[in-house]
Amino acid sequence: MAVRGWLLSNAPLIALGAGVAWVGAFAACELAAATIETDIGTICDAEARSGLSLDHDMGRLSAWVLAHLRTPSGAYLFRELRDEPLGERARDLEARARAASLPSCPLAAAYEGLTSASRYRSDVQQACSRFTFPGLGDLPHAERVQRLAEWLDTQGSSPRSRALSAVIRQEPRIEDAQQWMRNASREAGSFSCDIAAALGAPAPASACVQPRQ
Repeated sequence: MAVRGWLLSNAPLIALGAGVAWVGAFAACELAAATIETDIGTICDAEARSGLSLDHDMGRLSAWVLAHLRTPSGAYLFRELRDEPLGERARDLEARARAASLPSCPLAAAYEGLTSASRYRSDVQQACSRFTFPGLGDLPHAERVQRLAEWLDTQGSSPRSRALSAVIRQEPRIEDAQQWMRNASREAGSFSCDIAAALGAPAPASACVQPRQ
């Protein structure tokens, strides 16, 4: 009777203790089930799961990922990835995803897209600078366009720069080349493109008149 009375009087505490023990056991099971592979899946699918964009919400996306990783190894991997140069992140994350047997890794593709856009923007900004083409004003108009196309083809680091070169070669008129460069400059976020004006500047007389035989 004494034991029964003690159990009845302490029933709330016993129930509370059992509940805490159950929650603790559940959390332990969840933690045991967490692996580096599940964390890599969380990283790869971060944009879709968070509703955030790498391009526009990189800081907030990083915070979301760190809050949802479940292993110390996963957190360390993501911090290491985040500290790498932008151009290396896509390759390294894709390699991690393959090692984890994931069929795809959307965030790696997003990193690649961001890297490509950054390279193209840098190419266009450099091509638009008048300092990139010293002596351009001394050339005939047709040669100016050719020189611009050659630079984009050989010095550009992005496939989009080489595609722009191909378009300019197909439409070699000064007006077309100027418009293509102005469009590319606006797309790259620049406010001006010096080379567009330089392409159409008056050519010196020596470049226009053929020497007598």
